[in-house]
Amino acid sequence: MFSPAHKTHLSLTIEGMEHDFQVLGYSGEEVANRPYFYNLDLACDQPGLALERFLDREAYFSFDSRGKGIHGRIYHIARQGRCSTRYRLTLVPHLSYLRHRINQRIYQQFSVPEIVALILEEHGIVGDAYRFELSASYPTRDYCTQYDETDLHFIQRLCEEEGIRFCFQHSAQGHVLVFADGQAVLPWGVLYRPPVVHSKPRVPGNQTAVVIAVEEQPRQLARVKVQFPWDPDEQFDDKSRCWLPVAADWAREARHLRPGMQVLVSFLQNDPDQPQVSGCLCCR
Repeated sequence: MFSPAHKTHLSLTIEGMEHDFQVLGYSGEEVANRPYFYNLDLACDQPGLALERFLDREAYFSFDSRGKGIHGRIYHIARQGRCSTRYRLTLVPHLSYLRHRINQRIYQQFSVPEIVALILEEHGIVGDAYRFELSASYPTRDYCTQYDETDLHFIQRLCEEEGIRFCFQHSAQGHVLVFADGQAVLPWGVLYRPPVVHSKPRVPGNQTAVVIAVEEQPRQLARVKVQFPWDPDEQFDDKSRCWLPVAADWAREARHLRPGMQVLVSFLQNDPDQPQVSGCLCCR
């Protein structure tokens, strides 16, 4: 989308800053289940602008006479040419910043909405900055693994798997991330699910883990609680520890497992959501 400037309609407000920018035009994209972006072409005669002062500030771009517009964070700003008085500024939602963190974590007995909420709040998207408008109920998952994915990719993948879509609502005070699954805006009888474009990663081969606890039954070992060496901060919380089943062909040998031993974890069909303990390597 591109629009030339209409001086009486286009304006830019930046939180906590006064500026002399004039909006000359804009282009952008806003699609369901993706963070939007808007590029604003600006002019300013003021020399020597310290552009880094604008980064990450919240801003509101109004593009019609009624004040309708786009709220976001200033993700990028640059001068268009070495001695130019023209600039380009990019607005994105807070959600876009989730593409900068890659994680390996396991969630046990959480539903997709619960997982999404946990990740959002870790990034400071809290309170009324997001909401769920879901009509269906979403069961808890025994295992839900984020494996070498950005937090944004992980959220997008989970929403696609469950048929949840998200979009944004804008005002001069902020933008709200809305998750929904209803069909109210579609013709009667037409069902829509967001296309699956964010594939689940595969786990190539086996991984090692350390035994934390064992759960024994009279005839065979049922489950083993293990610690994966995934946490770079060595917090070793419940996102890197989990209870795993024991592979059927190794159940007898697994009876001798004790805390501190190192075990081999395999993944059925290389699926990160289907881990199992399949062997013992050595003592810790």
